[in-house]
This record gives sequence, structure tokens and C-alpha cells, in this order.
Amino acid sequence: MKLYLLTIKINKNMKIVNIMVLLFLASISFAKAQTFPLDFETGTYNITNFDGGALTVIDNPQSSGINTSTKVAQMIKNAGQIWAGSYITLDNPIDFSTKKIFKMKVYSTKAGTKVLLKVENPSDNTIFYEKDATTTLANQWEELQFDYSKIDVTKTYRNVVVIFDLGTMGDGSANFTYLFDDILLQEGVIIPADAPTSAAPTPPAYDALKVISIFSEAYTNLDGTNFNPYWQQSTVGSIENYGGNTVLRLLNLNYQGIELAGEVNAASMKYLHVDVWTKDETSLEIYPISRTTGEKKASLTPLKLGEWNSYNIKLSDIITAGFNLADLVQFKFIGAGGHTVYIDNLYLYDDNAAADTQAPVNFTATISTVTYNSIKLLLNATDNSGAVNYYITVGAITTKVGAASGVQKSYEFTRLPSSTEFTFSISAKDLAGNGASNNPIQLVTTTNQAFQVPAASSPIPPARLPENVISIFSDVYTNVANTNFNPYWQQSSWFYSVQIGGNEVLEYENFNYQGIEIGSIVNASAMQYLHIDVWSPNETSLSISPISQSTGEKAVQLTPVKQNEWNSYNIPLSSFTIQGLSMSDILHLKFVGSGKSIIYLDNIYFYKGLPLTSISDTKSKPAINLYPNPVLNNLNIKSETEIVKVDVYTITGQIIKSVSVKTHGAIIDLNDITQGTYFVAITLKNGTRSIQKVIKK
Repeated sequence: MKLYLLTIKINKNMKIVNIMVLLFLASISFAKAQTFPLDFETGTYNITNFDGGALTVIDNPQSSGINTSTKVAQMIKNAGQIWAGSYITLDNPIDFSTKKIFKMKVYSTKAGTKVLLKVENPSDNTIFYEKDATTTLANQWEELQFDYSKIDVTKTYRNVVVIFDLGTMGDGSANFTYLFDDILLQEGVIIPADAPTSAAPTPPAYDALKVISIFSEAYTNLDGTNFNPYWQQSTVGSIENYGGNTVLRLLNLNYQGIELAGEVNAASMKYLHVDVWTKDETSLEIYPISRTTGEKKASLTPLKLGEWNSYNIKLSDIITAGFNLADLVQFKFIGAGGHTVYIDNLYLYDDNAAADTQAPVNFTATISTVTYNSIKLLLNATDNSGAVNYYITVGAITTKVGAASGVQKSYEFTRLPSSTEFTFSISAKDLAGNGASNNPIQLVTTTNQAFQVPAASSPIPPARLPENVISIFSDVYTNVANTNFNPYWQQSSWFYSVQIGGNEVLEYENFNYQGIEIGSIVNASAMQYLHIDVWSPNETSLSISPISQSTGEKAVQLTPVKQNEWNSYNIPLSSFTIQGLSMSDILHLKFVGSGKSIIYLDNIYFYKGLPLTSISDTKSKPAINLYPNPVLNNLNIKSETEIVKVDVYTITGQIIKSVSVKTHGAIIDLNDITQGTYFVAITLKNGTRSIQKVIKK
């Protein structure tokens, strides 16, 4: 007997469960093992059966169709385990260096039979690779394919494992009797049934200056393009190569984005070309996306099924709709939903073959606005091609900025040091490299003086019991873990974590709006207030919005915002709930300002009740007595009512000791705590709770 390790996935009560199991094997040696192809015609095989699998070589009982060979392998799946099967051990390791596609002929009594083909290391069965395929025919031979292109070729594999109907218990009947034959390993790729079998039409030859290629083997493509960004789509995007033809596959398409590495100036291009192949898509649209003017739709019609469709979209139609071709950043495809589409030869082009020798004219460059950390330039030039590129040099760094001809382009340099002089050398050229006659224009300016920063930390929050506060950000309380204070919500804000007076503070510069993604869903329904401390040298309008998973966001304006001092706000949660906001499932917080301001945030927390320092201890003295106070070692507690628990808190509300008591008196050992002021909370059997201040000597 041998031990055999198998990783399987079974569907149990509609859930996928991964199981690692040890299999007991019955090894049946049929002399020397063979190598590929395994056709079972001659020789003998080293076969090992496990857990109900029974593999033998027999005369072909179904000599017909694609398999009229004399001998075949027969697998009978008996009662045993749902993973019952067999494996054949080969003499030599399998060579996957060039051949990575398995083919195997299979005969099953029913369509939909799952066939698992696995290879493994005979000495270490944790080293394996497996793929499955499903039969489509009943009582006929068919050839299944298994794609091993992702196998780790640095590992050694000699066992070939076959399992039929993994996850179903066999019974040894005809329904669990399978035939297979001719296991081949060969080069090539597996082409899905819904994929094109021929290449898209070859694009025409264009001068490199006349084409901007996103995805094509005919031209040089733009570097750094992301063909499968996550936009919460259901589409599975991938680049595939079928028979030497590289295509972009959009599986289960609802919509799919393509992100360019940076802005692309396509203002001189005349057409957008794309080739599309689909077996079942009924509706398809493409959207070029501009950074400044958003997206514009072009419907891809007619859409003929089972053949390549070539589209040449006039960009003039898009431009007249107010679209800026000078700052393309993305493309988007939208389908009817649930179909598969193949894309090839996505590019923009100009079909005018004449060389461009005219230089840009009317070139101007001026300074628009200057702040303490930014300088905005205004640029303009006219060119016959329709596109202009501006080259702005500051020191040793040159920035390329694309624009449409005759359209004023603003470009802003940000995050600059304050009170610093900058010299800009600016040239205008068209895409052919022709330069304006007045190149370069030089501009000199100095950034403004920096704004004032907080000189002192925010007010220290009072001590509160842990159950009375939910802290998002504070040095005083325990914060919700894994909170993201700078998620990307397409805001302009710049985030910094800074120290002010030894206290960590959130700084947002160039602030327009900002989200905070709380590390876990917060149930603040038992709280009464939301507290926030804000400091700003220039903000004039600020709102805060808790965002609920179920009811969205509701805003409250923070007023007044006094500049150059800390503003402390305690917002009743009723201000949000009266607007219909649920406080039981808070995911995020959002701040919205007036734009390009600076704000500092601290002590963001939900709370209820009075702080510990506000709770009077005089009312409890007649019923509860604590002594000595101040205390050096042991604190004695006497009560007319039975005591059930005593908790000791720091002045910031952190619990440091908890003692269960079931008497009218207790002695609490305080030897292990340092000198200072503490709060002692005594919970009585009748449910009341008394909190008293104690000084530890």
C-alpha cells in the first residue's frame, strides 16, 4: 500500500470546498512503463489504482468514429471515494520544455463527464499540476484537450493521474465505466470554441507619425498600457495568442476599460480603427475617454457574428460633439452582457500620406496663477496638423504637454517649494517635429510665501470608557484597525501624516474632497455624537459625511471654520439620522472643502455619555466606600449591595485591571500599576455602576 496526496474541489451544498486527502493506493505493476504517446497498443504499464479506481488495458469495445485502435484503457469507478482513480508511472520525467498541450480520446456513456488529468512527482506528491475537461458527447469517442501552459517546468513529473467524475461516488456500473486512449503531449495552444480561427485583416502600412497604436502587431504600440484594469466589471480580460495571432479577449463582457500609461495627443489623427470578432455578442460600443472632456460613444454596427468586423470611426464626428482628442487617457468597451468579444488592431491614424513640413505659428506662453506651491502656465499655438506638443523645461527636467491646435492649454506645476524662483523654457512643436519660429519662450516667477502651520497640537480628548467611544483617528483612544486615510477617490488632495506637538495629525493639502475608508464596518447606532478637530489656514467651507453601507451618505456643514486655530466640533448623530442615514453600518467618512485648501484633522471619533472626569463620585459614597485614597498597595472597597465586578481605568479610558467579585467587599491589589490618577468602576448586582477617582501613590 502507498499514501497518495490529492487536492480536490467539490461542490458541497452549493459551496466550493478545498480538501487535502490521503489516499490508500493499490499498486499493480504491469512491467515497464512507457512514454508518450500512451496508445495502449503494445507493451505493459505500471498502473496504480486508488480508492475504488480500476484501470485495465482491454480490446477496444467501441471501435468507431475517431478511434478504431485495437487496444484502449478502461477505467471502472467503484464505490470507495469520490476521488477514485488511477495513475500510470512513466520511466522518465515528462518534458514540458516545448510541449504543453495534452490531448486524450475519451468515451463516456454521458455528456458532461468531468475528466481530471494530473501529473505529479512520484517521490513528492505535493509537486503536481492538474487540469480538467468535460465531455460533450454521450456514447461516442471525442478528443479532450488540457492546457498545461502554466506548469512549472523546473519541477519533475512522472505520474499521469486520471480521475473521472471527481466529486461523485462510483458504483462500478456501466454509468461509471469509461474508456480513454491516445494520450498525446504536443506543442500549440488550445483555441476556445468561441474564438476566431483566422487572424484579423492586416492593417495598411502607415508612416510612424501617422498612427498611434494601442493594440496591434502591425505597428509599434504605446508602452505601459493596462488592458485589464479593475473597474468593478464582470469582464475577464486577457491577451491570448491563437495560432500566432495575438488578440485581446473580453470574456463575459459587460464593460471593459483600457488605461493608457499617460495622456496621448491624438488631435492630428483622423480615424479610430478597431477589429472585432464575436460568436454571440449582439451590441457593442467603444468609448474614447479624454482627461478633460470625458467619454464619447461610438456604436460598432453592423456586428456580424462569426467573422472579423473592421470599423473606421471618423474622429471629426467625435470632435464636433465637444471631445478633446489631445488628452486621451482611456478606452472603454460596453457589450450587451455575458458574451465574449475578441479585439485586434486598435489604433488611431491619419490617412493623409503627405509629409508635414509646416511649423506651428502664433505660439504664446504666459503665467496664469501662482500660489505658495504651484504655478499655472497658459499655452497656445496653431498648426496645420491639428495637434501641438509643448516642451516645458525646468532645470534639467522637460515635460511634454499635448494640445489641440488653436486651443489654449493650461498646465500646472504643483508641490513646489514656497518662496522659490522658477525659470520655464517652453517650445512648441507639431508631431512631425517642426518647431515654432519663436521657440523657446522663457518665463520667470516665484512661488508665494507658505501658509501658517499649527503651532500646537489639538485639544486632548477627555477620558471615556471604552464602550462609550468608537475612535477612527486619535492618539488618546484605541482606533479601528486597518483604516485607510488616503484611499484614491479621484480627489486632488495630497495626504501627509505629520507630528504637531508630539501628536500625530492628518494633513490634506490641495484639498477638494477626501475619503477615509474605515478598517471595518462601524455600528455607531448606540453613540450620540461625532467629534472632529479641524485646523486650516485658508479653508472657508467644510462638510463631513458618514457613509452607510445601506443608506449612502449624508452631509453636515462644519461651521464656523475659524482659520489658524483648532476648531472642535461635536455633531449630534441625529443631524445625520434625521436625513435618513443609518448609523449601524458606517463604512467611510468623507470631507468636502472649497478647493485647493489645506486642512489638518485630528480626534475623529463617535461617542456617547459624559467623560469620566465629568462623572460625580459623591452620589455613590453613602453606598460604596473606597479606602485608602490615595492608595499605595491594596484598595479596599465596601458596599451595601453585593459587588459583581471592579474595573480600573487610566485617565484616557484604557482598562488595565478587571476583577470579578461576588461579595459586599473586595481588596484590589494595585501594586503592579504606576503612580498617577485612575478611575475605578464598581458594578453592583442590582445593575448600577459607580465610578470613582483614585490616586495611586
